[in-house]
Amino acid sequence: MNTFLTRFGLLIALSIFLSACGGGGGGGGSFGGGNTPESPKNSTSASSVSTSSIKSSSSKSVSSSSSSSLVATSSSSESSSSSSLVNSTSSSVSSSASSQSSSALSSSLNSTLSSTSSSRSSSLSSSSKSSVSSSSSSANHFVVADITAAFDVATGTATQPKLTIKNLDVGDELRIYKETECEGADIARSISVSDKLQLQFGTPLELGHHHFSVAVKKSGQNNFVCTSVYPEYSVVPVTSQFVNVKDFGARGDGVTDDTAAINAALASAKTQAKHLYIPAGTYICNQATNVNNSDRLLTASIGGWNNAVIFGDGASSKLVTSLNTKSTLMYLYAYSKVTNFKIYNVSFVSNHAPAQTEYQYGLFLQGTGVQNMVGADVSDNQFIGFGGALQGQGLNGLNIAHNEFLAPRGHDESKFGTTPAVFVWLFDNANGLCNDVKVHHNFADGFSGDKNLANTVSKRAMDGFFLGNVYGLEVYRNKTQNFIEEHYIFLPPSTAPDTAATIYAHDNYLDASIIPGSQLDNGQPKKDNYGFRSDASHVRIENNDIINFTLGILVRTFDNLQLQAKDIVITKNRFSSGDDSGAYTVRSAIYVIGNTNFALDNVEISQNHIELKSAAPTKSYDALTIAYVKNTVVKENEILQLYSGVSAFSVIARNYMNVSSVEDFANTVQGSNLIPYKKNANDQINFH
Repeated sequence: MNTFLTRFGLLIALSIFLSACGGGGGGGGSFGGGNTPESPKNSTSASSVSTSSIKSSSSKSVSSSSSSSLVATSSSSESSSSSSLVNSTSSSVSSSASSQSSSALSSSLNSTLSSTSSSRSSSLSSSSKSSVSSSSSSANHFVVADITAAFDVATGTATQPKLTIKNLDVGDELRIYKETECEGADIARSISVSDKLQLQFGTPLELGHHHFSVAVKKSGQNNFVCTSVYPEYSVVPVTSQFVNVKDFGARGDGVTDDTAAINAALASAKTQAKHLYIPAGTYICNQATNVNNSDRLLTASIGGWNNAVIFGDGASSKLVTSLNTKSTLMYLYAYSKVTNFKIYNVSFVSNHAPAQTEYQYGLFLQGTGVQNMVGADVSDNQFIGFGGALQGQGLNGLNIAHNEFLAPRGHDESKFGTTPAVFVWLFDNANGLCNDVKVHHNFADGFSGDKNLANTVSKRAMDGFFLGNVYGLEVYRNKTQNFIEEHYIFLPPSTAPDTAATIYAHDNYLDASIIPGSQLDNGQPKKDNYGFRSDASHVRIENNDIINFTLGILVRTFDNLQLQAKDIVITKNRFSSGDDSGAYTVRSAIYVIGNTNFALDNVEISQNHIELKSAAPTKSYDALTIAYVKNTVVKENEILQLYSGVSAFSVIARNYMNVSSVEDFANTVQGSNLIPYKKNANDQINFH
């Protein structure tokens, strides 16, 4: 941990340094400019840049299950559930469908809407859900049969799609939700009068990749059940309104270098205000253009390229680089405004040498200090083998969703040193900042290979998934695993330190397992990591699952004596500690500490469930630790001891230091060797 804290202390200085390295000017920014995350999906008219048709998609699910086309028939068998969705219990659905290969988009305008169905384990446990509040006590057996849409060749537009559901009982009520898992307002609803029901969506679909969920209330029941069936499909431009990279000489054969051809296609698509299509294939991209000592492979100025889409056929559309130098596979910049720009169904791959000598980035989105990129959307893509898969800055409204981030060689994907190896990094410096970002439904694995550290140079996994200074951030329903440092870091803002913008992290699943044999740079064992770390204000961390933790949630301004953080809520999270003392050094589920100049102000730690599993801990363990705080409430937390034979364990705060105005009540402690509370004599704490 100490090594990481030292490394983390360099981040602010590093961001300042990077701001001088590029971006904001005519020559373009270097990596300091960063990549910015997503904005909420904006409603893009299908005719804003082009008319649209519908194509099948091969997208990924957060649960890493295979997806298949619903143009044929997709059957799903939903298991019964008797728990409320508010209590994070959801149905498990197994779906199958006949697979369908992606057709060449240039062949026909007569397209159908096809979708993919995947088995997802939805955890609808947030208290702010829609009317889908609890599950039925009886089993539901229905089939999402297909999704179809008519296509008007004369006008080049798709009509409202229809979702067909079979095996219903008369009186079953259904609701359809778009881009959510049964949350918010539904877009279609009906009551079945037979065993088959067809729901028509209210409006034509905009260009892009879409996700829908189905909620069912069985006849005679009072509550809706949100299914795990999650239909997915893409709306893509018609042939006349996109540029195909193969029309510019790209081969996609895995041998020919296609860098120049794809760059020519990018430039042509922008000039013609068309979209860019990357058909299935393996496109080698190794011919770099050096700008400010940063090799950029595929690059384009996208200012004014509004409502445009770069799209492929999913994992089969591979952009591949094998460089072992500092480079960016795709660099997109906007020195004038661009709105509603989308990238989806593309695979970004780095097949570099065994260990990197410089950082390599997959996709870099570069706006400017006035946030010229508005409403960007990076969804349903795959990033494999990058030390920095997605970076950005100068973005206003960014959506990063349903992507897959993989590191087959762990930390070997990144340059060694003090700069974090994280998949998503968003910057705040002189080149621009990021507003209103959503990061959701992504899957990230910091060592997706064989888990044999002996086959690596670094002997450890990637550092983390997300790091950034963001003004308005929501992080939810992501699944992360196999990281050696932090899964998430929320940095304090630099440009506007007094911002009231909020950070909300909820309903994420973090497996904090440490691969046995993990090492630091000096060869010493690495036995601890973090789930969430935050140094920012106005942060709410709620309803997350953190398993095998060594330090679950860390709120720490101790390293920066100028930080005045406030308004921290940590509530309704579930923690389960690592249980192998040989691989883990368990510290705290929740550790909150201000600094000697400024105590953390207005902190709530409530309704968290903590399980201590370690069979042979080697040191005193604190489930909850707070220090240098004021106006703080610690209440209604539950701590369970799941081992025996070890004494001298405190539960609430081993070392309260300069603590004032703390209310501590209604916490539940179960375990024969747990010491409920410790405090310093001068601390102002009221125990109830």
